Amino acid sequence: MFKVIIFILIQAYWLCSTAAMAAECALPERGINLAGAEFGPGRIPGKVNYDYRFPTAAKIQYYDEARFNAIRLPFIWERLQPVLYGALDPAYLALIIKFLDDASLQNQHVLLDLHNYGRYRGNIVGTEAVPAKAFRDVWKRLAQAVGNHRALLAYGLMNEPHDTGGRWHQVAQAGVDGVRMIDPSHYIYVAGDGWSNAHRWPSVNPTPFVTDPSGLVVYEAHVYFDADYSGRYLTSLDDTVNLPLLVEKRLQPFIDWLAKYGQRGVIGEWGVPGNDPRWLLALDKFLDVADQNCLGWFYWAGGMWWSDAYVLSLEPINGVDRPQMQQIRQRLQ
Repeated sequence: MFKVIIFILIQAYWLCSTAAMAAECALPERGINLAGAEFGPGRIPGKVNYDYRFPTAAKIQYYDEARFNAIRLPFIWERLQPVLYGALDPAYLALIIKFLDDASLQNQHVLLDLHNYGRYRGNIVGTEAVPAKAFRDVWKRLAQAVGNHRALLAYGLMNEPHDTGGRWHQVAQAGVDGVRMIDPSHYIYVAGDGWSNAHRWPSVNPTPFVTDPSGLVVYEAHVYFDADYSGRYLTSLDDTVNLPLLVEKRLQPFIDWLAKYGQRGVIGEWGVPGNDPRWLLALDKFLDVADQNCLGWFYWAGGMWWSDAYVLSLEPINGVDRPQMQQIRQRLQ
């Protein structure tokens, strides 16, 4: 009788723990990057629908119907704020707000991603040419403009800062400070230095490096599974590669870092080629690891003007889902 009682108690504890974990992870981000507004970075300000283009409502609907629940919208600083400390460009800002409006109609939530690699007009943020206070200023202004929008999920401070000479961590704090001067209630996604590489995260970002009075920081890593970690997938897949093991090795350093410091995390970019079915094994393994660790993600990429030859694109070809999309749809149902 005693053994039966113990067994029942253990089962009850396990069920409660599982239910608590399920509740905590009930709706992590299962998102898509919708690219286009950041295209043509060498043509500033550029011409809308010629040098760059914002994703349409139809694009939002396609991913919404596939059960994605969030969108990462890349945009660039130079178009949003042509002069440091100056007003935001009204035309570019209006296009961002229109995208938020379109997302809202689909009940989608948007991560606004400043897609500048730690730079402004080629100068590293945090240098004399682009001081950290300029970064604080642009985020304060953008929070003023969009902080009350119902489609806003989070502010993504910077895409893939790299080779910053150790400046990024201080600059990131300035960005957090700028947002919090206006908006205390939305998440702030903070990229890591070193291209936000998940595998190398602990060596480049040894400890948490920003503080947030609202406690709503999410650290954002990126992960790809090609040989040089870049996401270009320039070489054919080697048959000797154990893809499930490779996926785990690329993700685990970031996952362990989050657990060690009690931090929230998200994978802001990941993707696999659709031109070789072997890569779908990596896709499945990634989704398994993400589910097991309550890790949100945003696939790279959908959006405007990807050619059919771009192997990571999720855009359909002649109305037919790509192989990656077929696989992801099954997982999101």
